[in-house]
Amino acid sequence: IAERAFYGCKSLETVTGGGNVQVIAPNAFSSCTALTSIGAMDSLQSIGSSAFSDCVSLSNIPSSQSLKSIGDLAFFNCVSLQSVAIPATLTTLGENVFGDCISLQTFAVENGNTSFSVENDVLMNAEKTTLFCYPPAKTGTTYSVPNTVTEIAPYAFASAADLTDVTLPTGLQTIGAWAFSQTKLTSITIPNTVTTIGSYAFCNAASLKQVQLPNSLQELQAAAFWGCSSLEQVTLPNTLQEIPIYAFYGCTKLKQVSIGKGVTKIASRAFRNCSALEELEIGGATEIESRAFYGCSSLKNLILPDSLISIGDYAFYGCSGLETIVFGSSLKRIGSHAFYLCESLVRAELPESVSFIDSQAFRYC
Repeated sequence: IAERAFYGCKSLETVTGGGNVQVIAPNAFSSCTALTSIGAMDSLQSIGSSAFSDCVSLSNIPSSQSLKSIGDLAFFNCVSLQSVAIPATLTTLGENVFGDCISLQTFAVENGNTSFSVENDVLMNAEKTTLFCYPPAKTGTTYSVPNTVTEIAPYAFASAADLTDVTLPTGLQTIGAWAFSQTKLTSITIPNTVTTIGSYAFCNAASLKQVQLPNSLQELQAAAFWGCSSLEQVTLPNTLQEIPIYAFYGCTKLKQVSIGKGVTKIASRAFRNCSALEELEIGGATEIESRAFYGCSSLKNLILPDSLISIGDYAFYGCSGLETIVFGSSLKRIGSHAFYLCESLVRAELPESVSFIDSQAFRYC
């Protein structure tokens, strides 16, 4: 069945037959909003990306004893889907296959499958080292990830409706992109074996108040804690070298930030609109990029390290509560609008090392 073959057929309710169909191409039935059921397709081997995305009435996935692969987002936003049986033949599962399936409660794996397993309704690989999907509608507020798990796959816990507390095992190494996005977690302790936290991993986890980052952390990817509007304090370990773009964007209750001495770059918009930020300790950064602390209106006193060489454009724009700045001895460049509208500023001592102050850097101070 070719790509987009039945895309947007909003009155289509059932699909039957198809005994010889081997491939359902990407988007083939996407946005068939009235589609409730799909008959058995015994020869089906592949379901393409987004093949049934936004089929909001769909209650089952195609049954096939030949199915080998399911592509990314294949059943995204199938909000009526309550349970999924993984056939014995399936070997490949894409990313976010069951994303936003807010009624999904259970997974099962047919006997003979050597690639996947299920424990307490949660889908994992056969060795239980990768956790693929925690059903969004699974009941219960707490969950302990099995000790065998070393990787939380992208989107694994995304939109889990009831979950407020997750215990992560020692031995976990990677938390994938969007893994805990839009969850109701209130706190999380990340074990000292984790080296990577993926992009948007905790995005819009609006109830998250406390997070303990490990001393093993080497890579924090873009927007990892974007929109964590209840987060109050964060300590970034010395093992990190960069705080990425949008890392803590819009964390409006974040009051205290301590940045380890290993961090050399604070990327653009990393702490933008953290309007409650009062205490900021910057360890050994050499560069603060554009808009990194834009709109941090509660920041009063700023002490910048001797390692700092460059402050980017708009870096502290609109930090209206800022009263004093102590610049480090190595600073060379202050970018355009860097301290624009820092209207409470009464003291700023510039070191002799400064060679360039760009346009409107201190305007309306």
